[in-house]
Amino acid sequence: MALHDVLQRLLLIGHSLPQPPLPLRAEAPARLAGLMAAVRPAQQALNAEATALGHRYRSAFWGLYLLSALAVLLAVLPVALGWAAAEHPLHAYALVWGLLEVGVIASVALLYRRGMREDWQGRWLAARAEAELAWYLPLAAALRGAEAQDHRDDWYAGLFGSAGKGTAPGSTLQRLCLAQSGGLAQALAGAWQSEEFLRGFGHWACALLSGQVHYHRRTAARYRALLHRGHRLSAGLFVLTALAALLHLFWHAPWLLIATTSFPAFGAALHGALVQAEAHRLADASQQMAQALSALQARVEHTLQAPSLSGEPARELYETAYEALARILEEHQGWHMVVRPHHLPLA
Repeated sequence: MALHDVLQRLLLIGHSLPQPPLPLRAEAPARLAGLMAAVRPAQQALNAEATALGHRYRSAFWGLYLLSALAVLLAVLPVALGWAAAEHPLHAYALVWGLLEVGVIASVALLYRRGMREDWQGRWLAARAEAELAWYLPLAAALRGAEAQDHRDDWYAGLFGSAGKGTAPGSTLQRLCLAQSGGLAQALAGAWQSEEFLRGFGHWACALLSGQVHYHRRTAARYRALLHRGHRLSAGLFVLTALAALLHLFWHAPWLLIATTSFPAFGAALHGALVQAEAHRLADASQQMAQALSALQARVEHTLQAPSLSGEPARELYETAYEALARILEEHQGWHMVVRPHHLPLA
């Protein structure tokens, strides 16, 4: 388990997250089976790479903040407990303690330098973008249809034009699009005039939207809980700091000095990590996204109640699925723009 996951689980001890209803299950239309089988290995590989890079980057900035606070604690302990005095029995180990403190500070510097040099954040964002586009490629293929001959190497550009949702030149996705365009045209010939395809596509689209609604509701609940717990812990640490500082005016106990220096450092570290994780914006954005996609899912379900999906119902099904895919990709781009400014350095 990644460091940031461990820390978040520790923060949420005792908090029961609400569990949204399980997403719907539905098989993709048979006409898309070949494409999905061809895309699946690449999508799984891209997702695994994006997940690993995301764990590395997120764990790095959580580690930077907490190691910085630990360095403050290590710096104040010898003074507060009297180890710095020459007559203290532990003074002989002052050099060892100093090396430990320098080691923690050096680890912060090395972690920061390596993360910037290897562009952990940029690689994570790029991999996550490609993995998301790979996941929705079958949906984009179905909406693009069999007749489209433009952008055979970029189905998203064929759907959305120059809206910035396309694939990167030379990417895995572009190679998939080129390799599958010929077979896809044959598989989807007359699909949007087929009642069987339209029914299957509608139920499959509902399942995709249901999965996204479930994901965003869980994300919103998790980040709201982290914000609430983080704010309470930070506020508690700062209140304890104020009380320790007040007591220190009358009672010069070593632990009071430790409290007045380390408590605010750990409180600030926790607050900084949550801010860099964009917990507040992600919680709100996920909640809004869940509501929007839930409404689109309801539209698809309503369309599927029609006795026949030819004509107006088919157009409504297409337009709703198109809007849903556009909203999903726009949300991902919005997340990308929110996270991009928060580089690895402590902010």
